[in-house]
Amino acid sequence: MVYFFIFFLFLFFCLLFIHFSGCSSSNLAFSKRYNLVFLFIPFSVLAFLMGFRHEVGADYWNYLLIFERFEANDAFIINRFEPGFLAILNIVSSLELNGNFFLFICYLFTVLFFWGGIYYSRFDSVSMISLSVILFLGIGPVFSATNTVRQSLAISIVIFIITFLSKRKKIATILSSAIGFLFHYSAPLVLVFNFVPTKSLGFKFWLFVSFFCVLLSSELMSFVFSFLQANRVFLGDFSGYFDGGGAFRESSGLGLRLVLEIIIFLFLSLYVKKINPKGLWFFNIAFFGILLAYVFRDYAMFLRGASYFSVFKILAIPWFLKAFKGLEKQIFFFGFTVYSLSAFARSATADQFAPFKIYFFS
Repeated sequence: MVYFFIFFLFLFFCLLFIHFSGCSSSNLAFSKRYNLVFLFIPFSVLAFLMGFRHEVGADYWNYLLIFERFEANDAFIINRFEPGFLAILNIVSSLELNGNFFLFICYLFTVLFFWGGIYYSRFDSVSMISLSVILFLGIGPVFSATNTVRQSLAISIVIFIITFLSKRKKIATILSSAIGFLFHYSAPLVLVFNFVPTKSLGFKFWLFVSFFCVLLSSELMSFVFSFLQANRVFLGDFSGYFDGGGAFRESSGLGLRLVLEIIIFLFLSLYVKKINPKGLWFFNIAFFGILLAYVFRDYAMFLRGASYFSVFKILAIPWFLKAFKGLEKQIFFFGFTVYSLSAFARSATADQFAPFKIYFFS
């Protein structure tokens, strides 16, 4: 399957990248000089094979219909969507290209901004860069970008600007939310990053918060509201939302993955004091996002909002490579590579990605 070819191509280049860095006199100097060259090929393959797709993704036909209605000057489309998104539609339409090329452009820039985010994370070693790339592919937005097209583009812009201007937190959050807002109206959620501490919060804090979030999980919330409704307790306008029907509720289909990630981040919080302070902010943002995603895992709109936070795990986890030495470091890298592959395989074998075709300019 083409997806697994993509994953193993990335893995091959990452391992080759690490090997050659070990042969150089300066690991960090090598990463700064050559990472663009080494990562250009697999990222290009990803952009083309995933960008030019046909009948792939839950929102594929929706976005083609949006493009067609835009070309027909549908007032609803012009008034409904964000100005940056409409600008892309206008450019593609003015060049007399089709809806598939429009989807390719969106995916291309999404991948490009994530690539820039990894590049500007200022990792200390090539191994950290490579692990970030592997995590991006496995537990990042590679597949979600084929569905939540606009939001994924906004998230990629956020992660690029946040990493590029990480030393100026307020400017980074304000600028990224403003530019992201042009492509998806949910981007101002990034302003909450200003309230996320940049220091270590400790294992006990995260253990307490995790336990609290488990108690407030959406499953328990649904049970409570169903119980109240069954006993004719007045719920007002909230009753329809907790009925679990129609567009109000949508299963995330993540299974035990969110539970596993909470356990993983609790484990990492034991070593958080040993990592570089540059990675602490990303770790705190990512952990809050994972907990939010767990609490609201059955409610699609909340889950998508949590993605602005949880996506930072692709930048947070690699910093912990510095906390381990020798064999421990290799096991850590191998473990997350296997985990990323399993998460990647689960997405690649989903029904919505089954009819994959490489689809160019027809």
